[in-house]
Amino acid sequence: MVFLNIILENIMNLILDIGNTNSKFSVFESGRIKSFGVWDSSEVKEEFQNWNNNNQNCESIIVSDVIGINKSYFESVTRCSLVWVSAKIKLPYKINYKIPEELGADRIGLVAAAVFAYPKKNCLVIDIGTCITYDFVSKNSVYLGGSISPGFSMRYNSISTNTSSLPELKITIPKK
Repeated sequence: MVFLNIILENIMNLILDIGNTNSKFSVFESGRIKSFGVWDSSEVKEEFQNWNNNNQNCESIIVSDVIGINKSYFESVTRCSLVWVSAKIKLPYKINYKIPEELGADRIGLVAAAVFAYPKKNCLVIDIGTCITYDFVSKNSVYLGGSISPGFSMRYNSISTNTSSLPELKITIPKK
């Protein structure tokens, strides 16, 4: 239950999700979110070092990484305890997956969050980012699997790339 223990301690902790496009972070103090934000994943090392330099009272950092960041770099620039999310750490659920090590750290973290937020409930977790993932965890806290598909940008790009007469579409985000 490493996630819950780190978040609920009465100290400052960082949760960092390094994604293919964006890296999202939340800073917790005494079990509450103090701040959060987004960094461009291509600049995550610099952003992390700046954050670390300005937050010397941080105790622990949970890192979910899908791009294969250099772990030794992060370990060299912080004095905080680092927890790298993987199927090998203690989790609040059982992974019923053929090869658990192939499951992405982002998906492992999202399922852990679902188990904490909705205990003893069946949960379908949908994450929309560079890819769209669907993961299912049972009310008995057993991860039963999921799927991954191209995200919206990949889908839009493939329409013009893989057809002869359809135009390249622009993604627009409505204000409401």
